[in-house]
Amino acid sequence: MIAVNWYGPYRDLDEVRSIAREEWDHALYMCIGMRPYQRRVSMQYIGIGGAIHTRMKHDHHKLKEVTRDRASGSGRLRPLNLQENA
Repeated sequence: MIAVNWYGPYRDLDEVRSIAREEWDHALYMCIGMRPYQRRVSMQYIGIGGAIHTRMKHDHHKLKEVTRDRASGSGRLRPLNLQENA
């Protein structure tokens, strides 16, 4: 089993890009928020990759569609030892 340690939310893409450049290499990243026609905040995108600071940009093909209440986060995968929870 795998668990994800999520960090964030970060409201500013420039802030999350700076943090990702300093602290992250391979990681997951996500964006929550609303598109123009939506009434509720929801998960909009999850990606995985190396050097995620290069993907957290205003012209990202999906992030630019989230126009309201946008927040981003990043996470690291870690193996989950099932015996720890027994």
